[in-house]
Amino acid sequence: CGAGVWTDPANPAFFEPYKRGLASPNITWRPRLPNAEVLALMRRAHFSILTTFGDTFGYSAIESMANYTPVIATAQGALPEFIEDGVSGVLLDLPTNPRGEWIYSSSNRAEARFETMFTDEIERLAELALEKALRLVSSPQAYRSMRWRARQVAETLFGHVEARRYWDDLYESSVGLRSA
Repeated sequence: CGAGVWTDPANPAFFEPYKRGLASPNITWRPRLPNAEVLALMRRAHFSILTTFGDTFGYSAIESMANYTPVIATAQGALPEFIEDGVSGVLLDLPTNPRGEWIYSSSNRAEARFETMFTDEIERLAELALEKALRLVSSPQAYRSMRWRARQVAETLFGHVEARRYWDDLYESSVGLRSA
C-alpha cells in the first residue's frame, strides 16, 4: 500500500493509522512467511480476503481456493471471471469501467478529496465483507458448499492438467509440431 501503488493515496502519511492498527491485540500481523506456512494458514482460514482496487489477476485468490478457502474479493479485474458471488466466494461491488478497472484509479491521488473517498470506500467494503461473511458462517451447509466449490473452480480452471495441456499445445503449435 502507499504512494507507489497506482490506486492508493499519494500522501505517505495516509496509511499510518491503518499500520498502527496492526498492533491491535485481535490482529496477528505476519509480514513474511514461508510458502508452506502460508498454505497451511489458508487451509485453516474461513476466508481469504483480496479487497483490492487494482489487482489485475489475483494469484493469491486461486491459491486460497485450491486450499478450499473461499475468497472475499472486490469485483474488479479478472476476479469476477473465476469467483462466483455466493457460490465459490464473495464478490464485493466496486464501481468499475467496462474493462473492469476501478473508476477512481485515474483520479488525482494527491488531493484530500481522493483520500476521503478512498477512506469511505474502505469502510464500505469492510462493512459489506463482514456482513456477508457473518451470513455465510451462520449457515454451515452453505459455507461448506462454498469451500468445496472454491476448490472445484481452482481445479477446473487452474489445475495442472489444464495448464499442461494449454502450454504443451501452445509450444507445439509455436514450433510447428502442430497446426494452431
